Amino acid sequence: MALVTDYTDPSFNSYVTEAEADALVSDIGLVRDTSKYTALTSLDKEKFLIAATRWIYQFLYKGIERDDLAGKAVFPRSGLTDRQGKTLPDDSVPEDVEISQVTRVLDSLDDLANTQTHRLASRSDYRKSAQVGRNLKTEWFQNVSRVGTRGMETKTAGTPAFMVLEQFIDEDFLESYNSSYHRYVTPV
Repeated sequence: MALVTDYTDPSFNSYVTEAEADALVSDIGLVRDTSKYTALTSLDKEKFLIAATRWIYQFLYKGIERDDLAGKAVFPRSGLTDRQGKTLPDDSVPEDVEISQVTRVLDSLDDLANTQTHRLASRSDYRKSAQVGRNLKTEWFQNVSRVGTRGMETKTAGTPAFMVLEQFIDEDFLESYNSSYHRYVTPV
């Protein structure tokens, strides 16, 4: 499995290369523990980056999707502005999307570590899961704002990765999303 970062390629599966992700993790490491990421093999990093890209797909975004995208990429888009109101170019992926993808990997690693060290069995009636392809499993907690322990207490809407991406998410979708499903995608 290889990362394909050309968003016009039908095989697109990541907004960042492994080297770009490593550089972003190095920057993020100044304010957050990134040791779980740096301990991953190259293949595992690719799996987590692909899973994080798929996580980005689940939201509806502001702006207009470009016609030349291969169908998998939701960025770049035209008509986007940053938090300061500056219009973003429609020919490149916003840096915050790349940061969100990498931050989602870190969030997933933290979630995975927490679910492996804490019992969630008593909350299994809220826990839903499905196999996505051969190497990915998706899990979500339906209609709850607090499940299990530390890693799963917050809704997806409260995670660092989501907070970076939130500026691009459609407001109507955001409102309905906060009251429905909360999803976690991790490699198996």
